Amino acid sequence: MLFKELSKEVQIKVLNNFRCNDPDNHDYAYQNVIDNATHYFKSIGIHGAQFVWSGFGSQGDGVRLDECEYIDLERLCKLCNIECEDFFKDITLSIYKNRSANRYTSHTTFSLEFDEGMTSELTADQYTILGAHEYLLTAKVREQCMNVYKELYDEYMFINSDEYVTSTIEGNEYEFNPCGCII
Repeated sequence: MLFKELSKEVQIKVLNNFRCNDPDNHDYAYQNVIDNATHYFKSIGIHGAQFVWSGFGSQGDGVRLDECEYIDLERLCKLCNIECEDFFKDITLSIYKNRSANRYTSHTTFSLEFDEGMTSELTADQYTILGAHEYLLTAKVREQCMNVYKELYDEYMFINSDEYVTSTIEGNEYEFNPCGCII
C-alpha cells in the first residue's frame, strides 16, 4: 500500500523512521551549504576553506574553520573595515585550533593568529596593533562560521520537515505493509 493509504498513526511512524536524525552521517545532504560557504570564504580572502561541523543537539556543536590553503590578509581586513598596515605584508595569518577542538566543533574552537616567527622585528605599538587585529579578524570569521551553522541547521530542519519527507517517500513510490514497513 502507498504512504497516503496508511493510517495517520502509521504515517507518523513512517515519517519519523525516514527522518535524517543523524546529520553527521548524511554529509551529502549538506554539501551544497558547505560548497556555498567555501565559495563565500574565498570571496572574503580565505582560499580553500575546509570546515568541520556537527549538529544539532549538543553544546559543542557548530562549525569550525579547520584549515585553508591561503588567507588574503588585505581582503579579510577590508571585510572587517580595518586598515591593512604596511608591516602586515610580510606576516602570515594562520588558523590555530584550541585544545577543545579535539572534542568540540563550535566556532569558538579556533582563532586566527599571526605567525610569531615573523613578528620579532615589530615595535611594541605594532605588536599591540597586531594583537587587536587578530582579535577582530577572528571575531569576524567566527561570525561567518555561525552563519554557516545557521544555514546547516535550516537545511536540517527542511530535510526533516513532514512535507519534504512525505515528498521523498511519495516520489520514490515506496510501498508499505499496514504496519509501515517497506515492502
